Amino acid sequence: MNIKIFLKKIMLPLIKIDLALPTKGIIFDIGCGEGVVSNFLAERSLKRKLIGIDKDKEKIKIAKKYNKVGKRMKFIKGDIFTYHFSAMEGVIISDFLHHLEYNKQKILLQSIYKNLKINGICLIKEIDSSDRCRAKLSYWWDSFFYPKDRINYWQGTELAGYLETLGFQVKKVTAAKLFPGSINLFICQKSKNIA
Repeated sequence: MNIKIFLKKIMLPLIKIDLALPTKGIIFDIGCGEGVVSNFLAERSLKRKLIGIDKDKEKIKIAKKYNKVGKRMKFIKGDIFTYHFSAMEGVIISDFLHHLEYNKQKILLQSIYKNLKINGICLIKEIDSSDRCRAKLSYWWDSFFYPKDRINYWQGTELAGYLETLGFQVKKVTAAKLFPGSINLFICQKSKNIA
């Protein structure tokens, strides 16, 4: 097994992510990397169709290699800002949002809200910049592995507030207490269409 996949399986709160997302329908995994979350979610429910998107062709190649469920899951090398999202029941953004500039984060979240079905769930696993120790550790980690990226963390209350202005009902959950990195899950439900 690929060491990155092994470590991600240990580090990610996969059960909590699974329980927060719909058990059926189309779920997008944005910034899917090697497909760890997508594989787990697809294995947990036969009624889910997972679509993973990432711009890194090597990560997509690994994700495709480890696809355990066949046609219920596909991985696409693509740009999330030019990809045409279809109506979806769920979205997962795990440790990816902070790699985008703030204005691009907002554009992405607006697009997700627009394409998410009523009662659909957008789950965001993200650092809260007000959690200083974890934010510094994560910043070091991200700077080491992604030296070309400019890291942009939100304060948890600000991110939740922005998501609410889009029309989401937001619940922030702590996924783990001892893990030194990202432990926050923002579970965002679309309750209505805003014109």
